[in-house]
Amino acid sequence: MVFLQHNGEASYRVETGTPGGEIHAAIVPAPGDIVLAENSAGGYYGTDETVRTVGVDHVVVTGYATDLCFGTTYRRGISMGYDMTLVPDGHFTPDGGPPSFPAPEVRIQWSNHVLPKAGNTDRTSQVKPAQEVRFT
Repeated sequence: MVFLQHNGEASYRVETGTPGGEIHAAIVPAPGDIVLAENSAGGYYGTDETVRTVGVDHVVVTGYATDLCFGTTYRRGISMGYDMTLVPDGHFTPDGGPPSFPAPEVRIQWSNHVLPKAGNTDRTSQVKPAQEVRFT
């Protein structure tokens, strides 16, 4: 299995080496798993070649920043030819923005509805709650 972990800068909410920057304990990498640092709002910049080299063709997306990293990784993945699984209870986004900006819960719900509709006739795009995700 390959994990993409955001390589956050000092004082960033998901700064590397801080509790906010760690991979969640429920999905901690096992011996032999690969953990790649990603340094952009999408998980493939600087990592795609490695991911393809080890034979990944299906990406399960969870994580932080629904509107940025999470959404970008999902959209780019389907357009780059990966089968994609969105975990609706496996991502979140911080509050922020102007008062007129939708609440985090609304943005998460919107993403859960819209992102799986991203199209690529050669690949699958699906939604699975965390308890239903299985890795083989």
